[in-house]
Amino acid sequence: MKVYKYQIVDELSNLKEVPMKKFQKKINVLKKEQNRIVMFKNKGEMSAFYCTNCQKWHFVPAKYTNHLKIGDYMTCGECNKRSQIISRRNNIDELCKYLTFLEVNARGEVIIRLFYYYRSYDKHFGTFSDTLLEVERINVMYKIFMKNNSYRTMGLYNGTYHQKLNKPWKREICTKYSSYWYYYPYRNVINTKNSINKLMNEAKNMKYSCLDAIVKKNIDVFDYIECFLEEPKLEILVKMNCSNMLKDVLRRKASLKNLSKREMKLIIRNNWGFAELQIYRNIGIADNSYITKAKLIGLENNEDLITFTKDIRKTIDYLEKNAINSHDYTDYMRQAKFLKLDLKDKAIRYPANFKTKHDEVMDQYTMMINKKMNVEIANYASELKKYEFKNNDFSIFPAKSQEELFVESNKLKHCVKTYCEKVARRETSIFFIRKNKELDVPYVTLELKKRNVIQCRANCNAKPNNNVIVFVNKWCKRNDFRSCFS
Repeated sequence: MKVYKYQIVDELSNLKEVPMKKFQKKINVLKKEQNRIVMFKNKGEMSAFYCTNCQKWHFVPAKYTNHLKIGDYMTCGECNKRSQIISRRNNIDELCKYLTFLEVNARGEVIIRLFYYYRSYDKHFGTFSDTLLEVERINVMYKIFMKNNSYRTMGLYNGTYHQKLNKPWKREICTKYSSYWYYYPYRNVINTKNSINKLMNEAKNMKYSCLDAIVKKNIDVFDYIECFLEEPKLEILVKMNCSNMLKDVLRRKASLKNLSKREMKLIIRNNWGFAELQIYRNIGIADNSYITKAKLIGLENNEDLITFTKDIRKTIDYLEKNAINSHDYTDYMRQAKFLKLDLKDKAIRYPANFKTKHDEVMDQYTMMINKKMNVEIANYASELKKYEFKNNDFSIFPAKSQEELFVESNKLKHCVKTYCEKVARRETSIFFIRKNKELDVPYVTLELKKRNVIQCRANCNAKPNNNVIVFVNKWCKRNDFRSCFS
């Protein structure tokens, strides 16, 4: 039978109230965080203190309290609770917690109901005030969210706040990138163990979900149910106590869909997370000692290292011993290969002083790349020479080297020096506009791409003056280019 969204919205809006007794056990546990002993020391023989747990005044001989200081711990003689001592002028931090209640509707769909519990202390009367508001209802299967007793503020202190609004339930439209409900932790489940087991049997596709174990570990139930419906193999991680991979799957860092049987066995045996699995895939070694070393050198995101070494164990030992990041080593080996150095030579492959050797190879590599780039830029400039032009005031000609682009960029304070590689690859072309009286002094820079003038900039990326604009338009008309000023 087809179910429409408006029906689900009506169902969520008209759910029965949850009895207060279901919350009492959880709330009593939370209250322990706030219990304090308010100390009143007298100069006489007796001292008084107020216990916030039993909410009564107690009087004891001063000799038992004179040695106590603010921040120490003391046991109340009546309720037998050990609490921290505060002054009567001190306040107790407010207690704000979200409590989660799970239930199943008639179609076997899981409903999450979120409650906001707020407890504040009045130091003048020594009493606490409690507030419990239902703020959200979710149909997990259809991902329909209803909110109430909530509002959001804008500006510097933007956030979500709760108070009794006496308004009807309203549907919240949520997306993966902008949603109001991502602020909430769906933990602190108040359901009993028996009710969770009953829910697992009644809910659709949730019989083997291990939801009872998730509640016991205080893991976010919404994240878990959403992931479990997409990847039922998640129950294996819960049963085998694979906490690291479970966290990564719930954070959407990993997926169980493409795991082989061997990989799953290794995850279960070693309690691997996604980082350890990636390292195993990159190096093909299941030895935990090498997995740990590889993680220290950042090998989980480096698939290229294996292509530069035949003995991966020896390489990992070398990198770990010398505290070398695998990405730095991979870049070093790639540059050494480009320079046609002998990679079989141990002095090249495993240098005694890696930093010195790395810097030396980097300088040679940069020099060769710059030399090659200058050749490409010069060759391209010779092809663009036909577009050179001048009148009585200005001249225009192409950039001939990387050095010219750096000088132009530094003098005019713009970013043309970052275009070196693009010019060398002939993705774009850079022209210099100079005054005829000062041909060596940078004045205006122009970019030409696919017969279109993309930009024309003077000092600090400013727009050039009208004389230059007229000159550029005339040059464009002469060569059938499209000007950025027309």
